[in-house]
Amino acid sequence: MRNVKLLRWLPWLVGAIALLALTILAPFAMKWWAPTGMKWGELADVSQTYSAMSIPLSGAALVGVVWSMVVQARQLRIANDNEMRASQKELVLLALDDPELLVCWDPPATPTTHARARQYAYYNLILSSWRVEYLNGTTPEATTLRSGRVLMRGEIGREFWKTRRFGWEAYSATRGRKDRHFVRIMDEALRLAELDGPTTPPDQYFAPSVQP
Repeated sequence: MRNVKLLRWLPWLVGAIALLALTILAPFAMKWWAPTGMKWGELADVSQTYSAMSIPLSGAALVGVVWSMVVQARQLRIANDNEMRASQKELVLLALDDPELLVCWDPPATPTTHARARQYAYYNLILSSWRVEYLNGTTPEATTLRSGRVLMRGEIGREFWKTRRFGWEAYSATRGRKDRHFVRIMDEALRLAELDGPTTPPDQYFAPSVQP
């Protein structure tokens, strides 16, 4: 990880060194290129003219550098967040494979059966993946809203958001604006799903198997 960070900043370091060298050598280069007999005072007048012309270019370059640093900071935050979510996903999957590990997590706010707790854990993984895709810009808001609306037509999905929403809201309060907006998108998905009608119970998801 340390080597990756050094490589990320290496182009900026090389650019800074090159700019410093150019600044130091510029007077000698002007003296060498100037016509024979031209004095330093005359060179200074020429350099002042070019300095005035370079101000807008320097400003534009500075804006570009600042914007690039902002983008890099955002990408680094997203990468760290993705890494954290990947680690959390592995822990949840371990708990799903071994039900005894579910009691190592925080107890449910309301009485919940063992099977329903596993279903909640899986739903949490679904919403976590949607959140990452929304934050990264991979999935637009309209698609996220539509997916949440369909998910909450199911009994477990609607029940999950009603009983676990407070945890998502508390987490988003410590994050950025898009995190808080994701919670509002899920709130709107729940509202629209309730307008669609009653929930679909798990036993009505699939048609009965036909016996041979």
